[in-house]
Parts: sequence; structure tokens; C-alpha cells
Amino acid sequence: MDNTHILKRIRFVDIEIKQKIDELERLENTLFRSPQLKQVSVQESKAGLKDDTYVKIMGYKDTIEKKIEELVDLKRRVLNVIDSIDDTEKRLILTMRYVNLKTWEQIERDLPMSRKTMFIVHKKAVKEFDTKYTRKN
Repeated sequence: MDNTHILKRIRFVDIEIKQKIDELERLENTLFRSPQLKQVSVQESKAGLKDDTYVKIMGYKDTIEKKIEELVDLKRRVLNVIDSIDDTEKRLILTMRYVNLKTWEQIERDLPMSRKTMFIVHKKAVKEFDTKYTRKN
């Protein structure tokens, strides 16, 4: 089974988590700053609207928090597999590329190896990741 899609997905998990956290902050700001939600109304319909809006926003917030938990769990599983790889160069390349979102040029600058060697090590690392991920999951 080819699990390289997991590595590609993990590459963007941090970005997605940050977006979800930003979305949560916007929801909370909307919730607590909206004049409709702050206003204490004597009329039954406005109070109902306030409650309905609050419930919807809190439900959406729960959905976002569950998504963040899923993303963090995925990242943890991937990092556990990467950490189980014995070869330091393979671990470094996978971590730099897929977890730290470094470009090939940045990795090449940071590691004492040629570009050709880097791609060879990467190919072997992905193959080893695939094998280990399949066994663990």
C-alpha cells in the first residue's frame, strides 16, 4: 500500500490547524461582539434568535475543535513512524520536508549532501516510511 499521500497531507497539517484556530477566534469574536448577541431583549423572538445563533456558533466551534484533534492525531502518528526510522538522514529529510515544510533548496542548504544524494535518500526514506506506516496502521 502506498502511504505517500499521508506524507503529503501531513505537509499541510500545521497550516490547516492554524487556519482552524483563526476560524475559531473569528467565531468567538463574532459571538461576543455581535450586538444581536449582546443585546438583552424583552421580546421573545429576539431572545430566541440570540439563543439560536449562540447554539449554532458553539456547534460549529465544536466541529472545528474535533477537526483540529484529528489533524493533531494524524501528525502524531506520522511523526511516530518517522521517529521509528533508524537512519538519521532519512528521518531528517522526511521531517524537514513534510513536517517543517522546507523546500528542497532549503534542505539542500541545511544538509551536508548533494542534491542527487538527497533525492536518493528521500526515495528510500519514503519507501521505509510506507512500510512502517502500513505495519503500524
